[in-house]
Amino acid sequence: TTTTDPDGGKTETKTDSQGDITTIDKTWSDGDKTHVELDHTTNVIRVTETPHDGTTLATVVLNAGEQGKSGRTTATNNLPNNGVQLTHDIAGVDTEGNHNTGTDTTTVDNSGNRTYTKDQVPD
Repeated sequence: TTTTDPDGGKTETKTDSQGDITTIDKTWSDGDKTHVELDHTTNVIRVTETPHDGTTLATVVLNAGEQGKSGRTTATNNLPNNGVQLTHDIAGVDTEGNHNTGTDTTTVDNSGNRTYTKDQVPD
């Protein structure tokens, strides 16, 4: 299932035959991509970021309740009960030429429901 964020990013999830989410593929509005593999038996997630330049970064392995960073994305493993939260650091220029920094956050719960928030702070 694929959803599009208000800023143009995309979140795709894949499930197994039991309906458990097995992968989350997030393309952020800046072109960076985050891939998450979920193991519901061990409640471990593996997070890999590929910045928009195409260089894949090292995979980060997170046990339940842990948080870690791959590139500009911080992942929080809320398994077994509350899914995965991904927060991506952004930096850019708005339509008026103002530099902005902040974060985009996507949360995918165990049912596949998604929430998206954007926190932006002018430089």
